[in-house]
Amino acid sequence: LREELDPKMEEEKDKLLELEKGIDPKMMELYKAKRKDKAFPIVYKVKDGIMCGKCFMEIPASVLSKMKKDTLTECDHCHCLLYVE
Repeated sequence: LREELDPKMEEEKDKLLELEKGIDPKMMELYKAKRKDKAFPIVYKVKDGIMCGKCFMEIPASVLSKMKKDTLTECDHCHCLLYVE
């Protein structure tokens, strides 16, 4: 089974590395750091435009305005990564 799956896993790893090239390095670094904590899921959408999609704590207006410039921001309360749609 391993002989069958190893080449497929390598192929998928290559695809992931190729996709990484299209992501802002700063954002990828944040993601990888969070991934090491083994807290999944890592990324959540801002809910109702004002609160964290994981812990539901309200996000300060200054952070929300900053999020319009950056694609990901860390929640001050639960430390997940947040994005705005």
